[in-house]
Amino acid sequence: MVIAAVVAVAVVMVILIEKGPRPVQPFCRGKPLTYWVEQWTQPGRPQVETALQELGPRAVPFLLWSFKRGEPLHQRLYQRVWLISPEPFRKFLPSPHPSFWMRIPWALGRLGPTALPELCVAHSDLDPKVRQAVHNALSLSAGGAGPSVVAGLTNLLNHPDGEVRGEAAFALGELRRLHRGVNETEAVPALRRMLTDPYPYARQEAAVSLWWIERDTNMIKLLITELAKAPDLETGTRIVDHFFLIGGPARVEFMAISNAVWSSVQLRSLSNAIRLIPKGSE
Repeated sequence: MVIAAVVAVAVVMVILIEKGPRPVQPFCRGKPLTYWVEQWTQPGRPQVETALQELGPRAVPFLLWSFKRGEPLHQRLYQRVWLISPEPFRKFLPSPHPSFWMRIPWALGRLGPTALPELCVAHSDLDPKVRQAVHNALSLSAGGAGPSVVAGLTNLLNHPDGEVRGEAAFALGELRRLHRGVNETEAVPALRRMLTDPYPYARQEAAVSLWWIERDTNMIKLLITELAKAPDLETGTRIVDHFFLIGGPARVEFMAISNAVWSSVQLRSLSNAIRLIPKGSE
């Protein structure tokens, strides 16, 4: 009995260390966050998205904690049983619906612009799945940002964590790319200082953000230099994805570059793909 108790305590401690203590679940209009996320497939979806925007940054800690915890075991088991069941038996079983856990990435992207600073800070998480979910959510949440959101993101450009600095720069760039009416001039001095940031991701995203804010072609040249010394294919692919969004101006710069600058065959292939961007595209 003593040994079982010790093991149980150890398991609980490991869970708490890995996933952290359970955050308080916020409420909106008298309903918990889980209610609104689970309603996203219902006819009243506009009300759901409005409620999620009202929750905004308050929803981020609980959503990320739930995402890290993973899908509940009973839901995983039921999905597995349903998939391996013979077709004649399936008609007697309810089809498995997307669980709360599966809806979390969608919900993170509907929290609105006030959640952007909180999402940027969350990118410092060591779990790559969490970081990818947060990164994808930043673009979706960028609409309608006001001066307070820009100020919050600008403050994060001085954050001690390089991942957070990079995500804040990425978010500022997305605000301008997707919503050109946003005034981000106050962020420009900090972004320019980041061009010499010791953390590569922060440095690269600062250059991308400055391109979208100022349309400075020198930023494309800086990114080409970063691409040429990319340490791995993942980094190279991420930079190239930015070039495809930039479009024609990136193609013009790449047409003048010799293949000799690339440190690997993979990077050379990526650069050749950029040369195929149609003229005048943006």
